[in-house]
This record gives sequence, C-alpha cells and structure tokens, in this order.
Amino acid sequence: MMDLISVIVPVYNVEKYLDQCISSIVSQTYRNLEIILVDDGSTDNCPAMCDAWAAKDSRIKVIHKENGGLSDARNAGMAVATGEWISFVDSDDWLAENFYDILLNAAIENAAEIAASGIIKACEQEACFFGNHYHEITFTPSRAIRTIMNGDGFHAVAWNKLYRCELLNGICFPVGKLHEDEFVMHRLIDRAHVLVLCQNAIYYYRQRAGSIMATWSVKHLDALEAYLDRIHLLEEKYPELYLTDRVIFCGSCVNYYRKLLIVNAGREHLCQVASYRKQVHISLEEWCSLCLKQKIYVAASRVSIGGFARLLNLWRKVDE
Repeated sequence: MMDLISVIVPVYNVEKYLDQCISSIVSQTYRNLEIILVDDGSTDNCPAMCDAWAAKDSRIKVIHKENGGLSDARNAGMAVATGEWISFVDSDDWLAENFYDILLNAAIENAAEIAASGIIKACEQEACFFGNHYHEITFTPSRAIRTIMNGDGFHAVAWNKLYRCELLNGICFPVGKLHEDEFVMHRLIDRAHVLVLCQNAIYYYRQRAGSIMATWSVKHLDALEAYLDRIHLLEEKYPELYLTDRVIFCGSCVNYYRKLLIVNAGREHLCQVASYRKQVHISLEEWCSLCLKQKIYVAASRVSIGGFARLLNLWRKVDE
C-alpha cells in the first residue's frame, strides 16, 4: 500500500493564483494524496473556488474557518490530517509535477523523517534557483541546521518539505507571528535522525510585490525572537554550531536596527532589538577566535548598537 501524504494548503484571498497552486497538486505523479484546503476566512472568491475543486476531486477536503492567520490555518489542517506524511504548500506557490514522487522515494530509501526540495524564486519576468547546490543528499540534524544558518539548503521554511507525521506530534505553528516557520524548523529538524535534500524536486516560490514577506515592517522583529530560541537549542544540543549562530545573531540585530532607523520606527522597537542583542553573550576567548569583521560587529553591537547602525546607514548613503 502506498503511503498517504496529507497536503495542507492555507488559503486567504489568493483567487488570482489559487487554481495554479491546486492544479499543480492534483496533477502530481504521486497520486495517493489527501489535499486539505483551509479557507482562512477569505473575502474574495477563494471559498467557492475551494468547494469547486473539492467537487471535482475526491481527494480534496475543505475547511472553512474564521480568519486566524497562516499559523492558525496550518494548525487546523494538521488537526484533521490522516496521512503518514505531511506537507505544507502556500496557496500562491506551485509544485513541479514529480515533487512528491522524488521526496517520498528519497525519504523511504534513506530512512529519513524529513525530505526537502530545491526552491525556484518565481517573479513576473524571471525565475531563479534559491540558494546553493549541495552534492550530498543525506544530512544529520546538525548539518541541516547549519545550511539554515547559511540561508540555503533546507531553508527555515515549512513549505518545501515532506515530514513524517509523528515528527509533528505536539508541534503547533505560533499564532500571530510573522516568521512562524523560524520558530518551528530547528525544533522539527532536531527531532529527525536523518534528513534528505532533493534539489531536483522543485517548489516554485512566487515573489509578489507588496506581499507581507516582501515588505519590511516592525512585524519582522519576531524573527529575532525565533533566532534566540534556536540559539538556546544549539547551546543545549549542538555546541559545534553555538558560537557561529550567536555571531550571526549579532549581525542580524544590527541589520534589523538599521532597517528600523530607515522606516523611522518608534523608540520602543529600537529598544526591543537592543534588548535582544544583550541576551546573547560571547566570551573574550570566543571573540578572539573570530575574523575582523565578526569582531567589529560583535563588539560594536554590544557597546552601542544604535551608534553602529547609524554609522553603517551613513556609509551606505555615501556609497550610493
């Protein structure tokens, strides 16, 4: 008997893109799918479109609920999922037709609990591969987390992956957070024993001008909270990654502070970033082992993150 894959698709006001998304799922070469469309209180034609798709394909289930955000919609889908494997697809994205065939076969052959795909960033005029190419296919949790820290490989996103359903037991996406995936990905990876990266399986990640993730605002600050949680996990279980991630965090705090200055954010948000930075400590011995640029970022962000961020913004204006 072929394993059942539950595909959870949160849907909110994406009528322009929804048909392409669902069509790419129902047309998969791997057929044993349970497709759960979670209408998160859409005010456009999406509710009717979801119902129409369900009438055409018996594998599709539709949940209509009040708007609660992406995390709430994913959690609602997980509550009714019955598959041995679970996958998340954002409703403005789409999949290559062999997406699940490749991921599931690789996961089973390598006894992996998570399989991740390659990502194509798809804009109106062009499409390009997102991240670096890796030659290996099997990864330990430590190696997988390291690729996330590098901003490629497995990526800190929920939607380009296939998960053993047991891995998600007790896991909920945090409602009300903009960077919900960053709060859970390191925890899910830590639960796995083996992971596989199949960059020949393609997830098409649509780039929309004006989307929440494409427009920077103070809401993005919750990413720093998620990064702190990852640092705490690394301190406990992955000491080989602990220093590197703290250095990355210092740089992230500086960059977020710079962006807050550019958008003229309130003092409370600037203080919030400064408070996050003060929660991460790097010893003198550790600091001495860093390269010059890292030493500058770590020290300057600790002494005066505001002054350092303003100086960097000034240099940027001069370069322009």
